[in-house]
Amino acid sequence: MPKRYPVTFICIFFIASSLFYYFLFTKGFFPIQNQKTSNRSLNAFTNASKSKRYDDKGKMNLAVKSKHSDHFESPASTIFTEPNFTLPSENKTVWHIHSNHGQSFNGGKKIILWGNVILHRPEIPQYPDTIIKTQHLTYFNTEDYAISNTMTTVTQPGNASSGNDVRINFKNNNIRIKDHAQGVFSANNNDNKD
Repeated sequence: MPKRYPVTFICIFFIASSLFYYFLFTKGFFPIQNQKTSNRSLNAFTNASKSKRYDDKGKMNLAVKSKHSDHFESPASTIFTEPNFTLPSENKTVWHIHSNHGQSFNGGKKIILWGNVILHRPEIPQYPDTIIKTQHLTYFNTEDYAISNTMTTVTQPGNASSGNDVRINFKNNNIRIKDHAQGVFSANNNDNKD
């Protein structure tokens, strides 16, 4: 057996590995490729940021806390790391939203959240405690609704539902599952007086 074969094998392995990783990077497999900033101009960044947005009447309609945020000038957008949103509604309910990542566009008119998105509405007299979990959510601030096209679970006391293509209307607290809806309902046992 000639001594050139191990060297040839190592060279072929190195070239094949390099081509494999080049392919992965160019196809956007690694997250570094997805967050390119070469086309955008970083305008500002903050650590441990807190901000509030008010409507024309002076009422707060959005509050944001984030571990880190990068604001880009063109196109106008902000990328958040571990954002927490508070959304007070006209009907006195307050929604809290947390995710691993988020991005807002046009001053917060459209917000995209991804990675372990959790929406929570604490119980108030008209509405039960509600927790919604998904992996991707798009919130439209001016219309006050959100949509998720990924698998989403909605949990309330005695009720658990899941499905795809979920729309949450924050104005009237309506949650609609449009596709592959499944659920489990537990009746309240308080009326069992045999």
